[in-house]
Parts: sequence; C-alpha cells; structure tokens
Amino acid sequence: RQTNLGLSTDITANTGGTAKIIGNKLSVYFNGNLANLDRQIRAGIAEALIDDILFGGRAAKSFLNSTLLNVPDWYKKGLIAYLSEGWNTTIDNIVSDGVTFDRYFSLSRVSDKDAAIVGQGLWQHVADAYGESSIANILYMTKVSRNIDNAFMFIVGNDTKGVWYEWIDAAARNAMKKDTSQKFP
Repeated sequence: RQTNLGLSTDITANTGGTAKIIGNKLSVYFNGNLANLDRQIRAGIAEALIDDILFGGRAAKSFLNSTLLNVPDWYKKGLIAYLSEGWNTTIDNIVSDGVTFDRYFSLSRVSDKDAAIVGQGLWQHVADAYGESSIANILYMTKVSRNIDNAFMFIVGNDTKGVWYEWIDAAARNAMKKDTSQKFP
C-alpha cells in the first residue's frame, strides 16, 4: 500500500482501496483478492476517462476547465462506482435502506460517505430509464455547458433535482416491493 509516485505531504493520500492517478500512472495495491484488484483498476481507468472527458487532456487545459466546472461528489464518485462496479444486491440493499429511512431525500444533504452510493444509484437509474448512451451524452453536455442541470435537462428532459426525485421514487418502490415480498411469501 505504499508508493513513491506522487509523493506529497498529504497524509490521506492513497489510504488503501482508492486508486491514485498521477500523470499517466495508476497506483493500485494487491491484497490477495483479484476481484478487489480488478475493481481498483476499473475505478482508476473510469476516473481517468471521466476527468479527460470533463476537464480535457493537457495539464493547462485541464486546470482551466477544472476551475470553470465544479462537479459534486455524487456526480463523479457515483459515476466511477457505476462504471467500475455496476449494480449488485449489496448496493441495492444499501440504497433501499437509505431511501426507507430518508437519508437520501435531499440532494444537498447527502453526506460524503454516501456520495458514491447515491451517485451510483442515480446513474443506474439514468441508464435504466433513459439508456446507457444518455450517460455519455450527459458527460459531454456537462463539459460543453459547464452546468450539470443544463446537461441533464438537455439530454433527459429533466433537471438534476427532477431526475433525483425520479430515482428516489423508483428506489422507494423497489424497497417496498422487497419488503412486502419478504413478509408475505
């Protein structure tokens, strides 16, 4: 879990489980679990591609674009999680629990630790409801318009808040359906 790449004074750098990208190098660690290594590589590649699409490739262009475009954690972390892990029953259960207990009701109140899960659920909803190609289109329109709401509005016909409520509604229905199927076999 140690590397000299991108050595900095930041103590939280590469705290295990996160892939750190320095230039064109991806730092991952192997703990004996091939599935975890595969997830780290997929997440690192996804992050590099998302950054390249949103902020451009060259350093000067990337710096300029990153100052003009600020994406929330749920957007980027969630998209990385969606692309690297997909959807599974563990994530589905976490989302169902969060929706049931109103932890995800407000977009602005999502905690840092829930950002990736919530974003992953939202991107899964976008793929299910509008097609996977809409994700790439939203990314591109986010770069062009420098506004996430405008990108969602242009591609899916609804702003971020509207898509958020669609997702919450769909997740709540899914949670209720799972809950009733468990009580009445």
